[in-house]
Parts: sequence; structure tokens; C-alpha cells
Amino acid sequence: MRMVEWLPAILSALKDGKLAEILRAKIELLDTEKTIAVGQRDLAATQLAQAKVKIEALESENAQLKAEIEEAVQRSQGQPLDECEIRILKVLQHRLDKKGQDEVREDDIIADLGVEKTKGDYYLSTLVRGGFIHIDLITYGTVATFALQQKGRECLVTGKFFR
Repeated sequence: MRMVEWLPAILSALKDGKLAEILRAKIELLDTEKTIAVGQRDLAATQLAQAKVKIEALESENAQLKAEIEEAVQRSQGQPLDECEIRILKVLQHRLDKKGQDEVREDDIIADLGVEKTKGDYYLSTLVRGGFIHIDLITYGTVATFALQQKGRECLVTGKFFR
């Protein structure tokens, strides 16, 4: 209640001599209103603190979920191919595009890579198992030949080198 609203009651009380009683009642009313306002302020402060804690928890959960999504995306794409495996795919592509060779001998691939035979054999076999390249049947005394498969061509075209 505003002071202007009290003024008529105060003036009337002055005439009747009840001013102290009216002022006491108004002070009690103001004290009650103050207590209510303080309670509302404290409640709002508590709710704000709880909201901040909830926001922090949600932000933490959000970060964790983003990390899980990123991990799931990487798992769905598979492991990245090794640099040597990518070079083998590019050698096969180059031999097909520039020299018209559908199939390339194992010795030629290893020579183009400039790696040891054991290392070359390892990477060729991982690409065969992954479905990136195809190995022709070999008979005793002949050298294996390799050709790109659709998965290998797709990696080269898209630039996404994942298993």
C-alpha cells in the first residue's frame, strides 16, 4: 500500500487520537510484505542456483554425447587406411589410367612403392581382405596380379580412405 493511500487514515486518526494504532498496523503490514518479498527473493535465488547446476550438468552431458557421436561416426567410417595402402590404390589407378593396365603385377606395385617385399605383401593382403583390390589366382611360379575393386575406386574418387 502506498503512502498516499494511508494519508486519509492518518489524518482521520489524528482527529480521533488513534494515530499510534494505525501506524503500528501499517508497520506490521509492511513487515509482512517485506517477509514475503524476502522469501520470494530467496526462493528465486535457490531456483536460479538449481537452474545453474542443471545447466552445467546438461552442458557436460551434451559434450559427452557429442564425443560419443563423433566416436560412432568414426567407427561407422572404419579405420583410416595406412599411407602405404593409399599409395597402392593410387599406383593401381595410375597404371589403369595411364598405361591401360587392368591388372598390375605384385613386383611392379612394390617397385613403384619403393618398399620391401614383405611390407608390400602385407599391405596388398590387407587391401584384398578389405575388398579394395582383387588378387588373381596364382599358380606356382607365377607372380600375383592385382586390380582395383569398386570399394578401392570409391575411395580414390571420394578421397575418403577408410576401411
